[in-house]
Amino acid sequence: MNKLKTAKIAKTLGADVIIDLKEHSINGPLSLLHLREKLENRLSSSGGRPTDSRWGLRRQIPFQRRYWHFLQDTSKFLRKEGEPASPGQLAAILLEDKINEIIAHKEQSFRGQTAASR
Repeated sequence: MNKLKTAKIAKTLGADVIIDLKEHSINGPLSLLHLREKLENRLSSSGGRPTDSRWGLRRQIPFQRRYWHFLQDTSKFLRKEGEPASPGQLAAILLEDKINEIIAHKEQSFRGQTAASR
């Protein structure tokens, strides 16, 4: 839906905030589809293991065992569905998504504070 239609609908409904769902994670049955789409868009291969060319750093990150098992299970499922991604790649994408949400929230809060001080 284009931005003009979205704005018109929001105005008609009296919405204060418009959230583009394409940019936010979805908690529910569609989460796996959303993750799979992100993997398809982000990971590419030139013959080896698929990776995101923007990843320039590699770090060790500690996990609780249950979260690492979740990443492993999800990775196995996606591999069976034809989307090869390691548990670490899944973790990186999920972590980046959450960090981007926090950044967007901070920016929105800052804009709100700036507008209120005028």
